[in-house]
Amino acid sequence: GEVRPKTEIDVVPQVSGRIVAISESFNDGAAFRAGDLLVKIDDTDYQLALVRAESRVAAARTELERQLATQDIKEQEWADNRSRGEKPTDFALNKTQVAEARAALRSAEADLRQARLDLERTEIRVPFDGHVRQRSVGIGQFVAAGMPLGRVFSSDTVEVRLPLTDTQLAELNLPLGYAAGDAEPAPAVHFSIRLGNRDYEWLGRLVRVSAAVDEDTRLIYATA
Repeated sequence: GEVRPKTEIDVVPQVSGRIVAISESFNDGAAFRAGDLLVKIDDTDYQLALVRAESRVAAARTELERQLATQDIKEQEWADNRSRGEKPTDFALNKTQVAEARAALRSAEADLRQARLDLERTEIRVPFDGHVRQRSVGIGQFVAAGMPLGRVFSSDTVEVRLPLTDTQLAELNLPLGYAAGDAEPAPAVHFSIRLGNRDYEWLGRLVRVSAAVDEDTRLIYATA
């Protein structure tokens, strides 16, 4: 059968900048662990953006406190002058200004969260153990958000595409379109291969069967 990784992805940055460091684990054929730092993008601009965002949040909080204090004063003034017989508007009681200040604070806090995210994204990691199929960038290169830096694949789980005849499928007592689940345990599959002068063996599970017959080979492909 044809062996292929269950997960294979392009490594793509979510922010732009100049590459200042590349791990030895991010070279063609190299292995890495989940969470390892693979590529570091210059974070100077993102550090400054974070400081500015923190400043805007502090200013927005101060403005909200000022508007709340003004609201208390105006409400007390209207309470002391009820003899006027007028119903105060939200603007007269400073409620509109308080709502605007709260919205400004939420917006500033959202910008702060975005600035922190952007700073974190200058360090590029992947969430699985794997190997590097190809690296396409170098230190000092400027990269844009969305630009592929290389391609990696997981090594914890692989899929093997198995060609079966309809007779073999009948012997396995599996229907077309079969998918293993909690109610139906996946059949065991024994894998073996000889590389050089060594034999290797693994135990796997047949997890699904194609719902269609291949038009050229008349075979049915199962995945283990």
